[in-house]
Amino acid sequence: MEEIDGDTSTPRKRRTLLLAPDRSVVRVFDGQMPEEVWLSMTDGVGVLWVCGDLRFPMAMAPRGGSPIWLAAPVPGPAPADSNQGPGVIEEVVRQAGQDAMQAWLNE
Repeated sequence: MEEIDGDTSTPRKRRTLLLAPDRSVVRVFDGQMPEEVWLSMTDGVGVLWVCGDLRFPMAMAPRGGSPIWLAAPVPGPAPADSNQGPGVIEEVVRQAGQDAMQAWLNE
């Protein structure tokens, strides 16, 4: 997560960078993240639940599912339009699912 300089809205807009398992940025979203969610992140890093298509506005929430807010994609190439070969996005989704399942099993 990153603060957006000059934003004075309430709640303030925050930039969310969705990361692949190798820590490369898959997509960037801006949305009015609730302050309690922002404050719960350690150095702007944390786990969020996201629901939607990476090309369009998405619903986001912290683990547990509440509170929910909407975030819109920042203009730029969508993951499917990037120079990555076919199947890369599917592999990211598969790996993220495996990581999430492993984390749940180890809690």
